[in-house]
Order: sequence, then structure tokens, then C-alpha cells
Amino acid sequence: MNSKKATLVWNTHDPFMKYHRLNEVDLSDSHFDNASGVYVIWYMQGFRRKIVYVGQSKNGLIKNRLSTHRSDPQIQLYASKGLYVTWAKALTYEIGEIDGIERYLHEKLKPLVCSHVPKDDPIHVNLPWY
Repeated sequence: MNSKKATLVWNTHDPFMKYHRLNEVDLSDSHFDNASGVYVIWYMQGFRRKIVYVGQSKNGLIKNRLSTHRSDPQIQLYASKGLYVTWAKALTYEIGEIDGIERYLHEKLKPLVCSHVPKDDPIHVNLPWY
């Protein structure tokens, strides 16, 4: 069992921990330039989060992945509930660990839509909300 851990810095809309709306976030913002890392898409059901999707990008194009999800019928099925998104940029040394981080997030968050789960050993990370 892998006991690796990593601490991620999850992106929020403002200092008050408000998260971005998937279908409204400005993907042309320079913040997304060459951004690799992991991301989580969810909606709120009362006070509980329902995780819709967990994903990653190693090639510096998180914005392209998020753009694709804006037109993905499996994800947009939940759009009327208000989809939120957060992402954590990978530092250079973390690029090789993205698969393990994504696997941990899949195992922990159990997304409703799952297209691929990496085979790498999971790497424990902090969740966006804690």
C-alpha cells in the first residue's frame, strides 16, 4: 500500500471560499495558461455535495477539459442543480503523481460520472472543502 501524501491548493472564486460555477468560469483567464493538475465537479443537494466528476490534465490544458465538460451530456445532466468546479494546479514535482492523486480522489469521492480511473497507487491528498 502506498503511503504517499500531497497537499493541494484548491482554487476558489474569492477569499470567502466561494467556488466557481463550471458553466460560468472564465476559461480564457491567464490563470489557466499552462495549468496542469486535478479538478472536481459537483453540485449541492441540501448541505451535501454530490460529486459529478473527477478529472485531470497533465498537458497544461485544464481549461480544455473543463470546456469539454460544459458540453458533455453526462455531466450537463446535472446542470440544472448548479454545477461547481475547483481545481488544484500541479507543481512541477507533482506532474508524475497526478494519476495517483486522481485515483485517490475517485476512491474517496465516488463521482457519479466515471470515464477512467488511473491504475497508479492512490496518493492521499486534502479535499477541497477541508
